[in-house]
Amino acid sequence: MRRNSLFPRILLPLSVLLLFGCRDDATGIEEEYKAEFELIVVPEEVRLLSGQSFQLSVMLKDRQGRLLPLPPGDQVAWGSSDPDIAEVSDDGTVLALAAGHVEISADRNGQCVWATVQVRDGWLP
Repeated sequence: MRRNSLFPRILLPLSVLLLFGCRDDATGIEEEYKAEFELIVVPEEVRLLSGQSFQLSVMLKDRQGRLLPLPPGDQVAWGSSDPDIAEVSDDGTVLALAAGHVEISADRNGQCVWATVQVRDGWLP
């Protein structure tokens, strides 16, 4: 007489399906609840006269477009594409030195964003 067992024919495939299905669902749920932020420099474009300074900020932009400050303790490394035209300090303050165009970079944990700085001699229109 053949023994009818539900486990090998029904429960085993169902448990495998549930096991793998839950793992996929759990990953999807984690990703769904992770906040997605875009790193930006504020403002993205600056026009300065030689000798002027201006402080840039790095912020996070959420899905709704709201700007949020970086979490406490986050470090940003600033750089200038041409330090002869404009240099940038550790706090994001740009000092315009000579007429020209530079990109100021902000690096946070390997994620880089840029601001464009245009420096002119004389008065800005």
